[in-house]
Amino acid sequence: MISVGNYEFPKPSTIIQVNTIEAKSKVRKEIRIQSMIDSSTDMLENAVESFDQGETHLSLHPGRFYLGRRRSFCVAPNLRGSRTWVEFTALTNDRYERSLSLHTHSLSGFFGRAALSLFNVGNWIAPLHVSIKAIHAIEHLDITIGNRICELDESIGEGQTLIIDSESRSLFKDEKPLARSMDDFPSLELGVNQVAVQAQPSSAEFLCTIQYRDFWI
Repeated sequence: MISVGNYEFPKPSTIIQVNTIEAKSKVRKEIRIQSMIDSSTDMLENAVESFDQGETHLSLHPGRFYLGRRRSFCVAPNLRGSRTWVEFTALTNDRYERSLSLHTHSLSGFFGRAALSLFNVGNWIAPLHVSIKAIHAIEHLDITIGNRICELDESIGEGQTLIIDSESRSLFKDEKPLARSMDDFPSLELGVNQVAVQAQPSSAEFLCTIQYRDFWI
């Protein structure tokens, strides 16, 4: 399935070409779609406009998507009939293809600890979005994934919420950005990952929500 927003290109008459390029000091993908379509181009033109404005996505595989903007969009009517030849070239925001499914797991931490297993079905590391709401004040936080330990020396007052956004490499406390950072932001390796959230003091209780999308490259 090749689609832009709610428009799906006809598979038998569609050709795609994907190139990895560097643009504005960032690795991205240039995706060129050529297709002969039977219907009006109005729906496709609206979908391309929505994609250009960041309101929808481009999909080359079921359950996955890219975000980006158009590089070009050309329509060439076939004078011999009602079919229309279209060419659409998109430049993605980055090189990654993401799962449409946003995996969400919520758990409670007792005696300073919460643990669970998470599965990354993609072929690239998946950055985590971690939300920690302190029931009791927290002085230090460790997130262990396999053999990796992501440490954060940041106090979280009772009732406050800390957010770790690994994709943007940002920290927030009660929705306000923190100036500090982490040496290593939490992410999932391929396959099954054992994840543990450890808070200090060990008597602390907290609520934890972990979200992520599978990544492909």
